[in-house]
Parts: sequence; structure tokens; C-alpha cells
Amino acid sequence: YDVSNITNGQVVVAPRALDVVNVTAPSRVYNGTTEAPLNGGQIGPGVLGGDLVTLDTSGASGAFANANVAQDIAVTASGYTLAGSDAANYSLQQPAGLRGEIRPRALTLRAVDRFKTAGETLDLGLTAFTIEAGELASGERITAATLGSVSGAATDPDADVGEHPGEVS
Repeated sequence: YDVSNITNGQVVVAPRALDVVNVTAPSRVYNGTTEAPLNGGQIGPGVLGGDLVTLDTSGASGAFANANVAQDIAVTASGYTLAGSDAANYSLQQPAGLRGEIRPRALTLRAVDRFKTAGETLDLGLTAFTIEAGELASGERITAATLGSVSGAATDPDADVGEHPGEVS
């Protein structure tokens, strides 16, 4: 305990500060949110012998600084509390200095077969693709896709008549 001052013969005892230690923010796959998983957590040194104080992690949560795919993103932890008959004699410092990673979400698009008449330009639009593997994060949608072509026949209005399979990549 820390004695902060003595006023009119009364001693004011401030709660003893404790830290939450051994918390990690493991990597996760992109999901469109800043929600960060947290693992572990213990009370650091400082509980006085005989005092009953435990760490309650049931309300703990983490938040990435942003929701984008990246490595070494700052994570803010909150919601750790103290429990036990002597908990009121202590204050708790939330974990600090946490870093985590948001990994890319795997998604495979499949182009739907399209046909065009010679002399016309082929507009694939957004309905020309289906999701073959994976899924979008909640509330997200595909608004653009970048395509390439070996010979340009898929979009060239002057392309020779015939099939050009596998030319859109």
C-alpha cells in the first residue's frame, strides 16, 4: 500500500497498483471489424501475502487500431477486473504494448462463361463472377474486379471469330 498523505491525523491509503501480464493478441483472419482476440492474462507481482485477489477475464476484450490486413497492429485491451475478498485494496492496470496481425481472407472468384458477337464489346459487369471458395466478411460485397487477357480477345471488339477459352485471367 502507498500512503499518499496524512490529513488531520488521518492516513489516506491508496490502492496498490497491479498489472495484467502474459496477455497476447494472436493473429486472426480479416473479418471487417477491429475486434482482436486475447489470450492469457495473470496478475503481475504485487499481491501481498494472505490477500485473496484473482483476475477476472470474463469481460476482457481487445481492439485493433484498424480493421485492415496488416502485421504489427497496435491492440488495446480492456475489461480485465479484480475479484476476491481483498480486491478493493488494489487497482488494476490493463495490458499495454500489445501487437497483433490481421491476415488476408482467402477468396476465389470464378468467371462465368460469356459470349459476344464479333464487333461488340463485352461488358462483364459484376454478375460475371461467382464466389468459388471462401466468403466475404459480413456486410461486404465485391464492387470491382481487375481482369487481364493474354490476347485481349475477350474485350477487343475486332477480335477474330471463334472461341477464346481461358483468355481472361
